[in-house]
Amino acid sequence: LSAEEIERLAMAHEQAVNPVEPMPYAAETLRALSAQGVRLGLISNAQFYTVPAMEACLGASLHELGIDPGLCVFSYRERRAKPDVRLFEIARAALLERGIAVRNALFVGNDVRNDIEPAKAAGFRTALFAGDARSLRLRGRTLEESGADHVIDDLRGLGRR
Repeated sequence: LSAEEIERLAMAHEQAVNPVEPMPYAAETLRALSAQGVRLGLISNAQFYTVPAMEACLGASLHELGIDPGLCVFSYRERRAKPDVRLFEIARAALLERGIAVRNALFVGNDVRNDIEPAKAAGFRTALFAGDARSLRLRGRTLEESGADHVIDDLRGLGRR
């Protein structure tokens, strides 16, 4: 098989065994934040097919949603995976290059160990998204014990600053 055929096969397999769907109001919230001038990025345990899958789910390109490619840190590119704090340190450096102090950045995640803990260790403010019971990972903790600065259950609240 060619490299392109192997990639298509991997994407088809992933979509068959791990179908994805957007979080409620994700695209709407991203657009609202971007329209307010909020700089947006991603830190993800992404694979090479994650961005195309995400764009298909959200019905728009990351650019159209206001996500800055320079503020995106993907594990497949860095050869590291969350909860490795190095991914968050790379994002912190990208923020600083844009004149944004990490203490002024909010990282939103759904997993206490993979998202909240390393984001806090790198100096980010954090919000635990608890609005989807299927994806919430408390790792034996309660919401109050999550360590997050904020707990949110509706993404739309982020767009109403």
